[in-house]
Amino acid sequence: MMVGIHWPVDPVTGKVSTTKTGKKVWIAALRPLAKEQEGGGRKDGFNSEELQQRAQMLIQKIESMPDKNWRHGYSSIVYEISVLMGYASGDVALSMARSGIDELYNLMDFGNESGCSISTSVVEGKGSMEYKRFRMGAPRGKNGEIPSQLYLSGQLMKDQLNSWASYGCIERDTAEHVSQICDIEDVSSLVEGKVFVLLGATSELGPYRSLAEMGATIACVARKGQKMKNLIDEARTLPCTLLLPVKSTNLPEHVEEGISDEGESGVANIAGADLITDSKEIADWVSSLYPDRRLVIVSLAYLDGEKHVRASLGMDLICKTVCERRRDTALAFIVSPATAHAISEDAYVDRLSRLSSTPFWHKALTFSGLALQPQMSWTLFKEPPKLHILNGLANLQGPNYALAKTFQQWRAMVARTDGYLVSANHGPSTRTVSMTAHSQVSHALEGMQVFEPLIAFDTLPAKTLMTCLLLWDLSRVESKANADVSLDHPMELFIENSVHGGIWRCPYSMDSIGALSFLIGKLFLNHGMSPEKSLA
Repeated sequence: MMVGIHWPVDPVTGKVSTTKTGKKVWIAALRPLAKEQEGGGRKDGFNSEELQQRAQMLIQKIESMPDKNWRHGYSSIVYEISVLMGYASGDVALSMARSGIDELYNLMDFGNESGCSISTSVVEGKGSMEYKRFRMGAPRGKNGEIPSQLYLSGQLMKDQLNSWASYGCIERDTAEHVSQICDIEDVSSLVEGKVFVLLGATSELGPYRSLAEMGATIACVARKGQKMKNLIDEARTLPCTLLLPVKSTNLPEHVEEGISDEGESGVANIAGADLITDSKEIADWVSSLYPDRRLVIVSLAYLDGEKHVRASLGMDLICKTVCERRRDTALAFIVSPATAHAISEDAYVDRLSRLSSTPFWHKALTFSGLALQPQMSWTLFKEPPKLHILNGLANLQGPNYALAKTFQQWRAMVARTDGYLVSANHGPSTRTVSMTAHSQVSHALEGMQVFEPLIAFDTLPAKTLMTCLLLWDLSRVESKANADVSLDHPMELFIENSVHGGIWRCPYSMDSIGALSFLIGKLFLNHGMSPEKSLA
């Protein structure tokens, strides 16, 4: 048996099929609703029998769809599942999430344990805290020029936040909450008494740098390699404490106790662990860290294709295990707007308003059916929806991406209901290296900005903004991340503090602007530019 998390082998064909497994998970998520007889719908008199029938029909549709058609047919199905979850009562929605989670665990092959133990190497940064107030990265100019100040703080930071909110690429509450962190005179108080566990620590959108500058204690989980080396070298110049996993199999034979900081056996050359092959061992290691402090586990890892599902499951296993052992653990996710999810009433009304006032050439393309198709919350029934569900799914990303990111949303909903603090804020489309390395994606990122209020964020503004929102969730009792704050429906967790990059308020579906965005970005726009109206 192989080590780590793997897709199951079909007993009939002897081959691995991610499609068969994914379809079973979506069906499992529907079953609590399909089986519900009474009270499965809304508590305001909604017809739960009709909701049940719709779920049963959708199960039949998934089961009858040939696997070869799933790649181009999954999007509308996954969207309808989320819509049904929004129509269902909160209790049934949670049952759907738990059922989907359990099915993925039941189906995936967790293989053998790696057989290694993990010890801790500590790197104490030598730097001093240069900035007491929080700093947010500045966006580039309207022609892509580098800003005169790479970071913004104080009133300049607030002005940019307000400009983004007015433009529509972040929500107004996001600007208000980040401004509250901006007013704190010494942000080091926000990281005291905590250990931030970064799963996928080298992620470009991760909070590592900002937390390190604030003097945080950070446990960094990432694969051994140059990115990890760079992170360790950077930490030595900052006022942070770095906790690094060192697998027993990576220790040189002559090392008996302690780990040198130099040479081939130095920590930079041997630190690291794999979320797919070492998830159980990482869970044991994280559980043992600083019992007197609160653990904040941030799931950040992203891998291409089917590996993204396996890495997400590895992170989930770590979160689940540690939460069971340490009840005060907090979880954090960066939610993708490129999923099916609930949006605010204000955003829904705004996107309808924008649709009615689009220019003539937009209307012509919409009428032709070639592009720019309206993006509206899909009403399956005569009754108005309890939540407006946005279909942010894009076929370009594929069904494994949809499964991995929706799976994280399910975990966030369930964990919060189980009493844990869960920070789950939407992050924007960003010019990360992994995105801009693909020319089609890179051009489309730039070209989509023609359609207000879509924005492609640079990495520095995006990751500092997301870090600030995480700190707000951890420090404010009124945050919806707190389990004690009442929600009418568990999917409302993802409405607060959204940095959606304009997807919530853009009148068009992302799939319908993709080709046009690519052409515009390739032929007409300066890469790196920011829409002028979005700048302070």
